[in-house]
Amino acid sequence: MHIAAMLDRQIAPPAIRPSLPKLRRPEREFLSNGIELSCFLSGDQSITELELIFPAAETSSAIRQREGFLFRMLGEGTQKKSAKQLADAISFLGATLEFSHNPDFDLIHISCLSRYFNPMLEILEEVWSSPAFPEKEWKTLQETQINQNDIQLQKTSFLASRLLKQKLYSPELDYGYAPDAALISGIKAEEFPVLFSKMKSTGPALAILSGNAEEEAVTRLRQWLSSFAACRQIRREKPELPSSDACIFWAEKAGSNQSSLRIGHYTIDSRHPDSAMLSLTLEIFGGYFGSRLMNNIRED
Repeated sequence: MHIAAMLDRQIAPPAIRPSLPKLRRPEREFLSNGIELSCFLSGDQSITELELIFPAAETSSAIRQREGFLFRMLGEGTQKKSAKQLADAISFLGATLEFSHNPDFDLIHISCLSRYFNPMLEILEEVWSSPAFPEKEWKTLQETQINQNDIQLQKTSFLASRLLKQKLYSPELDYGYAPDAALISGIKAEEFPVLFSKMKSTGPALAILSGNAEEEAVTRLRQWLSSFAACRQIRREKPELPSSDACIFWAEKAGSNQSSLRIGHYTIDSRHPDSAMLSLTLEIFGGYFGSRLMNNIRED
C-alpha cells in the first residue's frame, strides 16, 4: 500500500511542543594581554576549529578596505613558502585556512582534523610572523577584484544595495562602502608590510576553539596568544551617521530590463540585548530563498 493511502487526512497530526536544546557553555579565560579564549571542546568529534576575531579599530572605508585586503594577502605566501607551497602544505593536511573581512571584524578561521591541529597552528604562526605580501599575487587579486566590480556594476540589485548603504551610512564609513576600482587600483603592495608592522603585535580580541582538542594543543594555542603585546580593542563609540529624512532615491541604469527596490531604516545595533531575537525574527519573516537562488542560476 502506498504511504499516501495510509494517511487519514481528516485527522490532524499531533501537535508536540519542541523541547529547548541544552546548549554547551564555553570554558572562558582571559589572558594577561586581554585576549579572551573560549573553548567549546567535545571529545566525540574528530574536527578542530579555531576562529580568531579582530574587531575593527577604524570606521574609515579607505583604511578598513586596506586592512581587508591585507588579511586576504596573509594567505598568499610567507618568507619561507610561496603561495603555492603554502596552499599545498595546508591541502596536504586536509585543512582550511581562511582570511575574511567585514565592516566590524577581520577573521582568521582554521578547520582541520584534530591530529593536525598542531601542524596547522605552526603554519598560522609562520603566516603571522613572516608574511611575504608578494607583488605578483597582489596584482592577481587586484585585477580579480576590479573585474568582479565591473560585473557587479551591471546588476541593478548591486546598484540598489550600494545606493541604500551610501544614503544610510555615507560612503566614508565602511558600512556604506561599495567596491571602487579607483581605490583598489591605488593600493600598492608596498603598503601592506608597513600597515602590518603596526598591527603585528596586536592579537585578536577573541579566540574561539571548538571540537576535539588535546590539552597540549590548547596549551600551545594559549602560549601563542599570550605572545601578543595586547589585543585588538573593541570600538566602543558609535560612528556618526548622516541625518536624513525619509526619501526616495532613484538611480537609472540605461538598457536594463529589470528594476531593483531596496527599503531600509535604522534599527538596534548588535550590542543591544534584543539583537539576536531581532535577527531570528527577520529570518523567520524573510523565509528561505533557495528556490529563488536556483531560479537565478537557471536564468543566468
